[in-house]
Amino acid sequence: MAANLGTTTVKRPNPLRAALAMMINPAAVLQKRVGGIPWPFSLSISALAFMLFFMQTGLDLLRIGQKGIGFVVLLSVEGFLFGSLGIALLAVLAWSITRLFKGARPIGWAISAFGLGYCSTLIFTILGMFFSLVLHWNTSVAFGVSGVLWATGPMIASIRQMSRENTVLSIIVATICSGLLLFGWALLGNA
Repeated sequence: MAANLGTTTVKRPNPLRAALAMMINPAAVLQKRVGGIPWPFSLSISALAFMLFFMQTGLDLLRIGQKGIGFVVLLSVEGFLFGSLGIALLAVLAWSITRLFKGARPIGWAISAFGLGYCSTLIFTILGMFFSLVLHWNTSVAFGVSGVLWATGPMIASIRQMSRENTVLSIIVATICSGLLLFGWALLGNA
């Protein structure tokens, strides 16, 4: 048997493992795995996380009699769009700003990193849905907001990677992105 010289096999990272690892050690995932994870998979995580978060908010309002089931469905769709398009736009904004200062990562990497950053939010919202549906608790604040805040760390780590560890630039871009995220969320909440 002749050896096949000159060929190598590149092993793609397991997206689910990378997603779970993102909650524990985002810096390691960003350095070693994000480049091999397709951005649509990553955005599906943030889309589902925000869909469940917004759904929890709607269910809380339904439970106390302020809104109907149509509102819950509409809010869930808004959450899905916010988690997919909104997070993708934030990633593109962060990427664009860091590119002005010789940023190091491609746009697909940025979108994937931002989407994966919401793995913890997805876990929190799944737990929140359990407590909401099974125990009839109002869970959007306790689980949804906590999950979104938990995702701030991975977003900051992503921005640091994109800015080549430029601390000042990272702080400025993270502040802009976090502010826009909260502003968008508040805008949808008051609509």
